[in-house]
Amino acid sequence: MLSVLAYMLVFLLITLIIVLSTAYDIILKVHGPGSSADNEIKIKWLCFSIYIRQPVTIPFSGRESEEAVKLSDKDFSVKNVDINDISKYRKQVEKISFSKVLKTYRQLRSPAFRFLKAFSRSFRVPYAKASLLFGFKDPSYTGIACGYAYAVKGYIDRYHNNLVFEIDPDFVDEVFDLEIAGKLRIRPYRFIFPFIQFFLDREVLHFCWERFVFHCKKRFHKSHTDHSMC
Repeated sequence: MLSVLAYMLVFLLITLIIVLSTAYDIILKVHGPGSSADNEIKIKWLCFSIYIRQPVTIPFSGRESEEAVKLSDKDFSVKNVDINDISKYRKQVEKISFSKVLKTYRQLRSPAFRFLKAFSRSFRVPYAKASLLFGFKDPSYTGIACGYAYAVKGYIDRYHNNLVFEIDPDFVDEVFDLEIAGKLRIRPYRFIFPFIQFFLDREVLHFCWERFVFHCKKRFHKSHTDHSMC
């Protein structure tokens, strides 16, 4: 019985090592004009492969958003409500939420940046190519977007030789055509150390402890008020 259990443990350990150490290749292809695009993803691991194809809708014009706003105005019309109370409540909620977000950003800024830096080194991009054809109704907007796009292209051409970014601005018509093809290679064991380093960081542990104490106090206060009401 012990020998069978030992063989099972050895088999599980070898399987885990193979799963974590072998490379996973993710091949991505996105192509589509206008407001729709075809998304093709192929995942390869050893001799196995999974093929996923799914269309993606990209809202290029603002008609859909305008219709959604009109529907929301019709559905959520409120009557006999004091506007001053609503504005005060909104300001209070915005102030509280902004202060919490700012405090969280200050606490987790350094460990989050370290985690993203280590996370970006955990995978490799053998090749990637992107072609972008775009044009707006106003040619000035096309020129502004073209300037930013060429700035990104210059950075990519300087620091990433395996990435190709092609830009084709159209100053006459309103068009949008995107084509992306690339390959991403991942080895799962490389993600273990960044996650452990992030969650064992002193600032992250301090933040989690503060949130845990806050929720415990809130739950205790709520249960205490319920008992007092009874």
